Amino acid sequence: MLNCSNQSKMLTQEFEQQIKRPDKIQDALNYILCSSMIVGGLFFFYKFFQSVKPNSETYQVIFPALFLLILGGYGLWRISKDYKIVKVLSNQTLE
Repeated sequence: MLNCSNQSKMLTQEFEQQIKRPDKIQDALNYILCSSMIVGGLFFFYKFFQSVKPNSETYQVIFPALFLLILGGYGLWRISKDYKIVKVLSNQTLE
C-alpha cells in the first residue's frame, strides 16, 4: 500500500516536470517583443530630445516613450518567472 504523502509527492513532481518545460519559441517571441518595446521607447525619447524647442506636442511624445520602456522592462523582468511554481502545503484532511 502506498503512503499518501509519498503518492502526493510523486504527483507534485510529475506536475512540476510537466509545467516547467520551457517553450523556447514562446520565450524567444517574448524577448523579441519586449526588446522591440524598449527600442520603440528609446526611439520616442530620441525624437523628444531631438526637437529644438519644446512645446506641448513634443511633450506628448514622452508618454508613449515611458509607457513602452516600462512595459518592455516589466516584460523582461517577468519572463524568467513564467515557470515558477508556488506550492501551498497543508496537513489538513479533505473532510
